[in-house]
Amino acid sequence: MADSCFITFPSMNNIIPANPNPPSKSLSGLNDLMQNIRLARQDILKNENALEQLQQRLAKDFYPIGDEILKVRIEIFRALGKHIRAGHLNKKADKILREALFEFGEMLIFDFDADLAREMVLIFEGIDIGELSKDEDDGDEEFAFGKGDDDFDRGFSSSGSEKFSESNAKWDEQKDGQYKNSKKGRKKNLGDERDKEVGNDGDIRALYLLLARALHPDKEPDPDKKTEKTQWMQKVTAAYSEKDLAKLLDILACDPLNTLGPYLSQAPAKMVQGFAKRLRRELKKLQQKSQNFSRSLNPFVAALLKNNEVNEVAFKIQVNEINKDLKFMKQRLKAYSTTQGLHELLNALQHHEWQELM
Repeated sequence: MADSCFITFPSMNNIIPANPNPPSKSLSGLNDLMQNIRLARQDILKNENALEQLQQRLAKDFYPIGDEILKVRIEIFRALGKHIRAGHLNKKADKILREALFEFGEMLIFDFDADLAREMVLIFEGIDIGELSKDEDDGDEEFAFGKGDDDFDRGFSSSGSEKFSESNAKWDEQKDGQYKNSKKGRKKNLGDERDKEVGNDGDIRALYLLLARALHPDKEPDPDKKTEKTQWMQKVTAAYSEKDLAKLLDILACDPLNTLGPYLSQAPAKMVQGFAKRLRRELKKLQQKSQNFSRSLNPFVAALLKNNEVNEVAFKIQVNEINKDLKFMKQRLKAYSTTQGLHELLNALQHHEWQELM
């Protein structure tokens, strides 16, 4: 038996041939169970490989754009902070901008690990933060912003703004690390690492004894088969020392009844049935894990996967969208750095949430 079939599911297409003369109904059912276990584990491996492939694509083509957007947003924060420190805003305008900028800065610091503590101190030094949330009657004081206000205001309800708001919502939704836009978050795999499938001690010992009795080289008179059994026994011993039920099942899947059949055919029916019970439990666990894969993915990640592969069309759309967001944020930075742009922002803050504008 080639080593390639050990824990290498894609190359295991024909390694479990149907036994033409199964020694018993129990053994035939055992063979079917191993077939199904192999297929279930193969499906899980495909899912995990697809998730890993998506993570690599996101790291290469998507996250760098998100990093650039974050840098631009930090520059927006700093540009608006300069306007506050300049002291040329009236009381109402200063209060509105400080309120928005305080929340904006907190979000950048706590959600994206932005190093803005010093800027926050400079902007809000000597300010009672509690006062920012109090409503004050500023009379009929208005912002004299002049021509262009309507066009600027309409710009915040454009598709670019809406798309960026949606993008922000997605980032907030992915704080588990799969889509969070921070280096620390991206170090975590889109999918958690493969869980090491471990059974209880009784299952592991029963399977080990079954394999050891059937594959022990000392009981094999044929020199060639003895060498092969020695190799298999080394794998059995290693898997047992690691208490790894999954590896023991893989060994069984590589040679389910060809070697084990003669031994099992002489084993008590109760023993075979008991072992089949263990395999059914393992199969149920694997099938449940496979079924839960798609449900456990957040909508964004799920939309980027199709048939155990990266959905190229959906991925390209997302990259194009975030590129549009980057372009839109750069336009905002340029506008907010000017006095006119600042006035237009203050006017827009009376009708929009700050998240839509920064």
